[in-house]
Amino acid sequence: MARKKATPKILRNMAQNDPNPQVRAAAVSVLARIDKGQTLLTILQKATQDTSPLVRRECIVPLGIQNDEQAGTILLEMLRTDEDAELRTEAAAALKNYPAPKTIRGLIEGLTDEAFSVNYQCRQSLIELTGKDFGYDHTEWKKLENRE
Repeated sequence: MARKKATPKILRNMAQNDPNPQVRAAAVSVLARIDKGQTLLTILQKATQDTSPLVRRECIVPLGIQNDEQAGTILLEMLRTDEDAELRTEAAAALKNYPAPKTIRGLIEGLTDEAFSVNYQCRQSLIELTGKDFGYDHTEWKKLENRE
């Protein structure tokens, strides 16, 4: 019984402090499967700021399925600020699970990202969330946002 309680604590420590990014990424991945709630969100939020894209990538799927406003906010921040276009693209895909006005705004902003993959995924998530398709026309999407 003590082993079950110690495992998440050890994994949290590894996810934040291990010098090897592969170990940190693996710890985040396993922790996301066995830990839930606010503690997990705190770890995921910190891990999205990790210097390694491997670690940051491991945060996206668990955040996408959290169905929690804070998780959506963390994904929006990744969409806006992550230096890796692949991770911004994955964050945009995960945001399709968050039908909130701030998500729509963030995805519309993502249509102007320098990477086409991000533009494309923002559009796909917008289509899924709204049932509308204005292509990559940022202005038309903004009009929709202002109507709703």
